[in-house]
Amino acid sequence: MAMVATKKKTSRPSAKPKKMTRDELRHDEFIDHVVDYWEWARKNATMVGGVVGALLLLVVGSTWWVNAREDAKIEASNMLATAQLNAATATPLYDEIVSEYDGTPAAGKAAFMLAKKYLEDGDVVQAKTYFKKYINGYDTDNFLGQGAMAGLADCLVREGNNAEAAGYYEKAAKINMGHPQAEAYLYSAAAAYQAAGNSEKARAIAQSMIDSKDTDQTFRGRAEILLKDLGE
Repeated sequence: MAMVATKKKTSRPSAKPKKMTRDELRHDEFIDHVVDYWEWARKNATMVGGVVGALLLLVVGSTWWVNAREDAKIEASNMLATAQLNAATATPLYDEIVSEYDGTPAAGKAAFMLAKKYLEDGDVVQAKTYFKKYINGYDTDNFLGQGAMAGLADCLVREGNNAEAAGYYEKAAKINMGHPQAEAYLYSAAAAYQAAGNSEKARAIAQSMIDSKDTDQTFRGRAEILLKDLGE
């Protein structure tokens, strides 16, 4: 008896938005997903009506991804708002947001809040972990990025790593010199360079603070004292 070939059934991607996985959220470049759907549709074009069907699948798949990501952002934002309303129970929620919604803006804020809390509690190792997570995975060109850089520097100072800390303090200050804490970060950079034995860098930063007409008198005075300590 002749065998009759049967077409292998393939499942079409559902257009219904669903919660995205951690791996899906981690890849924020839309084009990656478009290419994936196009390849699937192209290989199965004869089963879905040729090129027109393939293009339809591309549109459906792209829409699913956009909707799912927006849903994830909303869910994460709602959880973040709940966590911020109750400090006593915030830590587990922050942790869940970071792990389950990695890549969303809310997850970045949750990582920063966790880092800040761990630093306040004296857990330098955990604080470093979450400050680095924010720095490496989220936008640092803002006040949270500035705070994360300075927070990591604080951790490094507590560990005695003044040379590396100085670099992060300096980066934090330069993100936005108009930030209220920028001068404090810049002075901390000079002090950390001094503690690390890098007198040249410490002297240069302190002198720049003295020369700037915008420097607050308090930090100008501290910079002058630091220069005197360096033998100036």
